[in-house]
Amino acid sequence: FAALCAARASFSDWWDGGLRVSDRAAVDGTARSTMGSSFLVVLPVLFLEFLATSLTKGVLPHMLLEFFGDRTYSVIAVVETLKGLLAFYFCPHLGRLSDTYGRRSVLLFTVLGTCLPFCTLAFTENLWIYVAAQAVAGAFAATFAVTFAYIADTVDMDSRAPAYGLALATFGLSFCVGPVSGSYLAQKYSRKLVFTGTLVLTILDLIYVSLVLPETVPDDVREPIRLPISASPRFGFKDAVNTVRIGVRKVRSTVKGAWLHLAHGAGDVAHSLPTRMGLFISDAVAILLSSPLLRRVSEIVFLYYCGVWALVSTLMVFVTQHLHFTPIMVGQLLSAYGLCTMLSEGVLVRIMVPLFGEPFCVVLGLIGFTIQCTIIAFANEPYVIYCSMAGALLANLFYPSISALISKTVRADQQGEALGALNGIKSLCEVQCRRKSP
Repeated sequence: FAALCAARASFSDWWDGGLRVSDRAAVDGTARSTMGSSFLVVLPVLFLEFLATSLTKGVLPHMLLEFFGDRTYSVIAVVETLKGLLAFYFCPHLGRLSDTYGRRSVLLFTVLGTCLPFCTLAFTENLWIYVAAQAVAGAFAATFAVTFAYIADTVDMDSRAPAYGLALATFGLSFCVGPVSGSYLAQKYSRKLVFTGTLVLTILDLIYVSLVLPETVPDDVREPIRLPISASPRFGFKDAVNTVRIGVRKVRSTVKGAWLHLAHGAGDVAHSLPTRMGLFISDAVAILLSSPLLRRVSEIVFLYYCGVWALVSTLMVFVTQHLHFTPIMVGQLLSAYGLCTMLSEGVLVRIMVPLFGEPFCVVLGLIGFTIQCTIIAFANEPYVIYCSMAGALLANLFYPSISALISKTVRADQQGEALGALNGIKSLCEVQCRRKSP
């Protein structure tokens, strides 16, 4: 239903608005020049991060059930809700900070914050530490947004959707390899080895970002983050606390000023949000209300991802309870979906988007998701679930196409913030569906 509502949303107005905005961006000179395949250097960051986290997918469910028992689903619901809310709030902030201080420094924080909960299990089996860290990890869930901004820095507007698709295909590859490898390591050796592997992959990812990944934000735009630490030899604990407070205020002021700059010209709606709804809502939403096109995009993204997260949060339970999938069959299904994502994002996007354009591919993705959900709803045999992947192939066109539309709409120095706001809307949908799912 959500996908159908989104697909119905004023396609012609959206198309015209997108063309007008793109033309204006070209006149202003904000479009990036093509830089060949230079964006490929950021893909290992995604692969290593999601490989590190996906290694645990086959092990964690059993550990959670053993540790929390009947409270498992309640604990997961609370953790995912907090994680989603933090992601909704912090994604635009992290995106804006990447616009100001550089992509590489922010990627270090997002990779470390996302992988840290899983790394803790290499040292302890106390899952309370894990769930607490996992809830806080929502504040760092912006790797995709910053990566997409990195791609926007190095790829021209017409080539961004295929480049985004290749990034998502990298995610699919890690999801194909990770769960199967983690399950094998746990069965052959021990669970701790799985989380040790996650720790090693995280360290490798951080080293890669620090030493190999080039920065794409120009030096004249980037500002170093400096805390005003006193050089006095009597610098003590109180001075340290005051220094941290000053630093936090400085970063907060920078982010707030960036939002006010972005909201300039957005009309009464955006300017009234800080006073009527508070900074919590305005930072993530007002960015997507700054033009009619972005407003429509935010509505479509919200409706679509309400449906996506509803499916994601219930599909494994559905196939287990109603179609009697075994754990091995569930792993095979997840790997098949990963392969489907790789094929769609790595091949189909690169063919469809240049031929038909982003708006048409967005609508095609919504139609594909509707087909996928319809097939799953009437599935009475395991093979029918695999048939639904025909719709999933088209559904995977949605995210790279919608991201490319947003990237074309905003200025070059707002890429991270706008794509972070998009990621925040996705996280808000996840909160609602996780809270209502069994």
